[in-house]
Amino acid sequence: MFLCRFRGVTSLSFPKALSIVLPLAFASTTFAAPTIPHPAAKPSAVKPPTSQPTNPSSEYLLGPEDVLEVSVSNHPDLNMTVTVRPDGKITLPRAGEVVAKGRSVGALAQDVQKRLARSLNNARVQILVKQARPRQIRIIGAVKTAGTYPLQTGGHLMDVVAQAGGLSTKPTRISGRVIRSGNVIPFDMGQAVAQPGGTANVALRPDDLIVLDAKDYAKQITVMGSVKMPGAYDLEEGLTIMGLLAQAGGPLENAALRKAQVLRKGQPVLSDLSAIIQGTVSSDSPISRFSFEPGDVLNVPENQARFGVMGQVARPSYYPLPEDEGNATVLKALSQAGGALIDGDLTQVTITRTQNGQNQTIPVNAAQMMAGSVPDNVILKSDDIIVVPKKQEKQISVIGQVAKPGMYNLGEKMTLLSLLAEAGNPTTGAGLSRAYVLRNGVQMPLNLRPAVVNRDVSPEIANFALQKDDVLVIPDIRSQVQVVGQVAKPGSYDLEDNLSLTSLLSNAGTPTETAALSKAYILRNGQRISIDLRSVIAGNADPALTTFHFTPGDVLVIPENQTRFAVLGQVGKPGTYSYPDDPSQATILNVLTTAGGPVGGNTADLSKAGIVRNVNGQPEFISVNLTQLLTSKRGTTQTNVRILPNDILYIPSKGTKTSPLQLLGPLAALGTIF
Repeated sequence: MFLCRFRGVTSLSFPKALSIVLPLAFASTTFAAPTIPHPAAKPSAVKPPTSQPTNPSSEYLLGPEDVLEVSVSNHPDLNMTVTVRPDGKITLPRAGEVVAKGRSVGALAQDVQKRLARSLNNARVQILVKQARPRQIRIIGAVKTAGTYPLQTGGHLMDVVAQAGGLSTKPTRISGRVIRSGNVIPFDMGQAVAQPGGTANVALRPDDLIVLDAKDYAKQITVMGSVKMPGAYDLEEGLTIMGLLAQAGGPLENAALRKAQVLRKGQPVLSDLSAIIQGTVSSDSPISRFSFEPGDVLNVPENQARFGVMGQVARPSYYPLPEDEGNATVLKALSQAGGALIDGDLTQVTITRTQNGQNQTIPVNAAQMMAGSVPDNVILKSDDIIVVPKKQEKQISVIGQVAKPGMYNLGEKMTLLSLLAEAGNPTTGAGLSRAYVLRNGVQMPLNLRPAVVNRDVSPEIANFALQKDDVLVIPDIRSQVQVVGQVAKPGSYDLEDNLSLTSLLSNAGTPTETAALSKAYILRNGQRISIDLRSVIAGNADPALTTFHFTPGDVLVIPENQTRFAVLGQVGKPGTYSYPDDPSQATILNVLTTAGGPVGGNTADLSKAGIVRNVNGQPEFISVNLTQLLTSKRGTTQTNVRILPNDILYIPSKGTKTSPLQLLGPLAALGTIF
C-alpha cells in the first residue's frame, strides 16, 4: 500500500480543477541505439519533428519531453511509446519507475533489462528516440541572420554561426560571449574560427544566448528575461534603466521587477527595479545615479509567486501574484479566474493563508465588494487560496393529491397555504383533514380543510414554520399508499391485492442515484418500520420483506443519501458526489470513473494525489500514488483502496509548488458544502 500520512493542520478550509495519461502494461530487455553523423549546421537542413524515430548519437542524453519507442521481442503486445516525464522518469509495468534523465538509451535499456529479468525470460528490448525534445539556442549581433535555432546534439559555437548564415564581419573584429543562466562566458571569435577543435569553439547548452559584438560598432549591453524584446542594445551616453527597458519593449505582465538585477562581470550591481517603473525613486537614490558599462546584463526574471482561486469559478487554477499590491485584490483575482459560477456563493468567500506553518481562514463578502458597499482592499499574499463555495439551496417537497407535486424552493416568507398554492391546490380525493408534514421521519398532522375550504386559518396553520427538506403530504382518502423521496415518480398508488415492495417500486420508477436504499422505511399510524430496499432490489431480501403486506395509508419513505465525497482537481467532472449505498463500490478506481476520469493531456501529477480525511477531529492528508495504482492489476489490494464518507480526493496539476500541508485547509473547506 502506498499511503502515507501528514499530520499537524488545525483548520480545514479549500481548489480547472487535473490531466492524466494512463500507462499501458509493459515489459522489456536489450537495446539498440543507431547513430548518425553529426548533422550539418545549415538553416535549410533544419527539419521539423516527424512521427518517425530519430537517431541521435550514442552520446545523446535523455531528458523530459523526449518520446521513446520501446519494443519487446516475442511480446508484441507490450510494444509502446512513452514520454519522459518532467521529473525525468518513465513508468514501465513490471519494471516500475525508471530514471531516464541524463542517461543514454543504451544505459536505460540495460537498466530495464535487469529489472525485467526478474519476471521475463529471454525478452529483448529495443529503445529508440522517436522524437527528441526541443533544444534551441539564440544568437544575436554580428551574424547575417540573428535569431533562434535548434541546437543539435553536441553542438558548438561555430555550428550555430553557420546556421545563422555566417559572420557579418571579420572574426578578429568580433568580441563574443555566451550568456548562460545569468553567467557570462567570454570567447575569442578569431580563435574559434581558426581552431574549431579548440576551447574557443564553446560547447553549447539549450537556451544559451550567443552575443557577437563587432568591435568597431557601438558598445552594447544585454537585456534578457521577461521583457517583450530581449537582446543586445547599443550603450549610448546617458542611457537610463527606463530608456533601456523602453528599447526592449517594456517588462511583461509576469515580470518580477523587485527581483530584477543588473549583472556586471557575472555579479549583481543593482537590484529591485520596481521603484523605477513606478516612478517613486528619489533624486538622491543610488538607482537614480546608476550608469551602465559595456557588457552589463539586465536580467528581469519571471514572477514565481502564485495565488489560487478554487471552488465555484469559471477557471479554478493558480495565477501569478501581481507585484503591484493594487492589482492583487480579491475582485481582480476573481475576474482573472473568469468570475463566479451561477451557483457560487460570493457572500461566503474565504481566503486560506499559511503563516508560520499555520493555516489562517479569512472570510470575505465578495458580493458586498462588487456592490461597492465595502472596499476591495483585501491584499493577497503569495500562496493565498481563494475559495468560492457553492450556494446552499433550501427546498421542500409536496406530494399526494395536488395538481403539481414536486420540489419547491423554500423562501423566507413561504407558508403552508402559499406552498399549497404553488403546488396547484388539492385535487379530487385529497384528504385535507389528514394532511401532514414529514420531517426527519416524523409525521406532523395538519388539518388543512378549514383553511382551504372555509378560509378559516387557525394560528397553528398560519404560524407553522416550514424547514429545509420538509415533505408536505396530501393523502388520498381512497385506499392508497404513498411513495416519498428518492424515486423517479413519487406519489400515491392504489393499494391492490398482494401489492409487494417490488411491484410498488416498479410503479414508482427507478430509485435515484442519491437514494439511501438501505435506510428506507414505512410509516404506519405514526410507527416507523425499517426496510432494506437494497436487498429487495438485489433479490436476496429476507423472506419477511418479500411477503410484506401494505395497509391503507402506508407511506414508503426512501430518504436521500446525505453522505458525500468529493473529487477535485484534474478530472473530467470535479465536484461532490453521493457516497455509494454499498461501501464496497467506493474504491478509488470507481470514484475516478464517477468523476469522469482524468482530464486529457499531460498536466495532472498522479504521483502526488491524495485524500483529505477527518480523523478523530483532526485533518489529515493521505498521499495516494495513482501512477502505481492505475498500473496495478484490478482486484489487487492497491486498486481496492477505498474512499470513506466525507473524504476529498485531490489530484494536483504538474508544477504546483504548494505542499500537501498547505492544501489541507482550502480543500477541507469544501467539506462544508456537502
